[in-house]
Amino acid sequence: MTEVTVSLIGDTKEVNFTVIADTAATYSVFPKATLESLGVKPVTRVEIQLGDGSVITRNKGVIRLKVNGEVLPVPVLFGEEGDTIVLGVTAPEIFGLTVDPVNRRLIPARILWLSS
Repeated sequence: MTEVTVSLIGDTKEVNFTVIADTAATYSVFPKATLESLGVKPVTRVEIQLGDGSVITRNKGVIRLKVNGEVLPVPVLFGEEGDTIVLGVTAPEIFGLTVDPVNRRLIPARILWLSS
């Protein structure tokens, strides 16, 4: 399990979280109340298949996320009560990072580009 510290950046404040970098999760999940307090608005609703095969729906928006001092927009799910807070695989990829499970940290990844 790899834990990383990230910051959610709103218009007037910043909130820090230590989260699990979950390579099995597509999107990051943060508490709905925190996202709303930062001014994040849902842009769509998505279906998510859980590990047990069940399907749930959650609101999805975009948050400015800070990782290692760099700030970029990333997709985020509005977590409901009981949801696990995670950093999904799309967030590190957007930052050009990958999870190093041996040393339990984010490391630079080779950026891939299919050229003709």
